[in-house]
Amino acid sequence: WLAEPWKDEIMNVSPERVKELSKDYDRGEIKGEMRILSVDVQRSHFWWVVRGYDTNGDSWLIDHGMAPTFADLDEIFANYECQYGIVDTGYGDRTQEMYEQLWRRRSQWFGIKGWATMTLPYKINLVDPFTGTNRASQAKIKLIHLNVQVWQGELAARRAGKKKGWHLYQQVDPTYIKQITAKWQHESVDRKGQVKQEWRTKSHADDHYWDCEVYSLGFAKLIGFGNIPKGESGQRILGQPKPTGGGARK
Repeated sequence: WLAEPWKDEIMNVSPERVKELSKDYDRGEIKGEMRILSVDVQRSHFWWVVRGYDTNGDSWLIDHGMAPTFADLDEIFANYECQYGIVDTGYGDRTQEMYEQLWRRRSQWFGIKGWATMTLPYKINLVDPFTGTNRASQAKIKLIHLNVQVWQGELAARRAGKKKGWHLYQQVDPTYIKQITAKWQHESVDRKGQVKQEWRTKSHADDHYWDCEVYSLGFAKLIGFGNIPKGESGQRILGQPKPTGGGARK
């Protein structure tokens, strides 16, 4: 069975094609009306991406990297004048740790967990990190459940340039390109003739930046960027301050 050519082009894109999304701005330059710091959690460190968004949904890769501690993430958040931070809480050994870190920063930071099967693109639950202790019910964190099947497809369309407005800085780092092209979609047909789709990671490849970008895109849509009338700030959904304009990094 052969994939439709247009779909294969979106789901399995070359590094050279992704590099064509680069625009005339430098790494570290603050862009967009709002900045999101998205974080993929590993056993001893974090991978992170900062992306700026405009109200119409256009977005700009600002910076990315690795951080050893949450204190480092705090510094990155401040340096790039971020409005929101989102952290993967699905790394089992560190889930409770992430809950408690998010609780300390709960006005601007949110947990996020990806699911392969969901009926909705996303939903939000309130979680008490201290259930069963004498600190229970003091306050709760927001945990976003994300349908990764939906948002990986959305990111793949942007990665292929089929959906416009998803930008990279000029001369983008090769490690970012390698990781953002590490994911591809395998399609097969079972004995009953049903098409099955599965996202896979290329052999021996890391995909942390891909995960960060999936989280960032889904969250930006959740708060209204790219799917609301011009002039209305999506941040009002979560009761946070309006986005600020971009400018040169200080």
